[in-house]
Amino acid sequence: MNPAAEHLAQGQALEARGTPESLAAALQCFDRALAMLRPVARASEPESVRNLAVAWMNRGNVLQKLATPAALADAVAAYDEAIVLLQPIATVANLPAANSLGAAWLNRGHALQSQEPPAHVEALRSYRAAIDILGQFPPGTDRSVTLNLAGAWMNLANALLFPSAPDAPAARTAALTALALVVAQSETDAVAADLTLKSLRVQCDALGHLLVAAESDITTVRTFAQEAGDAADQGLALVRQWEARGFRHFRHLAARFHHFGAQLYLVHQPHFLAEFLLEPIDPEKGPGAITDEPALHTFAVEYATRALEALRATSLQGLTDYDRGRLVEASQELQSALARLPSLRP
Repeated sequence: MNPAAEHLAQGQALEARGTPESLAAALQCFDRALAMLRPVARASEPESVRNLAVAWMNRGNVLQKLATPAALADAVAAYDEAIVLLQPIATVANLPAANSLGAAWLNRGHALQSQEPPAHVEALRSYRAAIDILGQFPPGTDRSVTLNLAGAWMNLANALLFPSAPDAPAARTAALTALALVVAQSETDAVAADLTLKSLRVQCDALGHLLVAAESDITTVRTFAQEAGDAADQGLALVRQWEARGFRHFRHLAARFHHFGAQLYLVHQPHFLAEFLLEPIDPEKGPGAITDEPALHTFAVEYATRALEALRATSLQGLTDYDRGRLVEASQELQSALARLPSLRP
């Protein structure tokens, strides 16, 4: 291994530790690698140019993790350096360079979106540039290309829900596009699982906006509510599959699906609420139950209690016999869930 590669490898190992001290040390390693790679990069040797660009990208990645305002600005500058280097060599015939260029645009967008306030318009432009580059390759060409492309679509979806001007239809479409790229590998590939779960989360967020906008259109509301419920259920089921193997890294996303789904089911399908509240924490629902997370249990108890009170306060006047029966059934199931929950306390 040449000295520059050694510095890069050492920097990546330090970056993986994730402490402020190790990140600062990683930055020094990447700066030493850059100092060695600059003089030997030649336009006539595309791989030497790509190596220099990758070093800039490593610098940008560690600066993103430092996450101070100055570090985030420097991260964007590092990705800009990488993009300038990669653009002349990132052809369809040079997949590694094209993949690196797509990743540089993707990470640039993420750094811009992490700023306070977020550089929203420029982040969107960066994600779309990544999609244009990575989308040139047929599906399945390369795992890294597929994951980066899915990441670009997922981050684009998230950025499209920026509070000042959310575009929920476009965000939903982008999230579904990301899902189509990675969901088939999500049960065996942890990175694909992470992207699948994050795409499902953005899909849920987009559908939340769409449900509010379609409030008076009963048919559309039912369609979106069904899709949102399916997405939340799918997310929790995937988390449980990984939990069953001892993989705990997705618990924060389980909490997001749990909260979103509970609100959704109370409003749109209360007869499913009790079962959903128990889904991530009850071993009787199958392997992978999260039995040692007090926050999930506390939420289930508090939400089941509030939901039962809300259903009991609902007037039955004007309801059909069918709807009245469903409300009564939902109340009974919540009572059963509340009776079950004490035995599930961590």
